[in-house]
Order: sequence, then C-alpha cells, then structure tokens
Amino acid sequence: MSSPPVDPYTRLQRLEDQRAVTDCIHSVCHVVDGTDAAAWLDLFTPDGVFTWRANDGAAPALDLHGHDALGAWFAQHRSNNPAGSQMHIVLHPIVSLDGDAARVRSAYQTLRVADGQIVVASTGRYEDLLVRSPDGVWRLAERHAIGAMMRQAAPARA
Repeated sequence: MSSPPVDPYTRLQRLEDQRAVTDCIHSVCHVVDGTDAAAWLDLFTPDGVFTWRANDGAAPALDLHGHDALGAWFAQHRSNNPAGSQMHIVLHPIVSLDGDAARVRSAYQTLRVADGQIVVASTGRYEDLLVRSPDGVWRLAERHAIGAMMRQAAPARA
C-alpha cells in the first residue's frame, strides 16, 4: 500500500528542513575545531545539553547543560586542543523530522596530531535532538556522543 501523495509545498518544506538540520550537524564539526565561541553557543538552544560517554553502558563523563557550561567547556577544550590540532568528522546523518523537532543519528571520527602523525583519536555516534528556534534556525537541544571502537595501545614491535 502506498502513501497518499503529499503536496509540493509540504515536500519542499521537508527537504529544506532536512537540509537545514544537516547543515547544523556539519557546522558543529567546523565550529568545534575553530576558535569562535559565540558560533559554538549559537549552535545550541540556551538550555542545550551536550554529553559524552565512552560506550553504551558507561555513565556520562561529560554532562553539560546550558550556554554557561557549554561556553566554559569550549574555552577549556580550545586551551587543551589548540585550533588545527584536531578535526571532527561527522558521517552518515539520518534525519527524522517531526514538525519543529528533528532527531538525528550519525557517526563521528576525531583525528588528532600525535607525535607528528595524524591518528584516529576517537569514533562513535551522535544522537541529537534539534529544534526549530523562534528565529527559524535549527539548533541542538541535545547532543549525546557515545564512543565506540576505543583506541588501545599498539602492540610492542619485535
């Protein structure tokens, strides 16, 4: 059984929303690797949440709520990881729209420079909730990062 046809305006709005949501998800990578703290905060709602845990069963090792906490984390993150020393990459976002809310599941990788080499520092997935803000911009209400394939020490060479 096929779905009833949807009018062109509704289809176009859905495509525009999916694109705007995907643009926000991709923008996070560019901004978190840069130096613009105001741009970082603008990606989140004022009460936005950002968590990170090592794997599905782990408790959050990072649990930030609101712009004050997000801004403090960004400053510390930039201090610990100077711009140009890492690159966040988001892969395969799947967007599910529901009116002015969107759920997105995507994969991530983080590359870093270590001992003069580029290494994969972390991998995992993002589970995001975005909302259309009163100004019409899609922003993160929640970002949950869950690690996977944690890097282990390389075996000793003979």
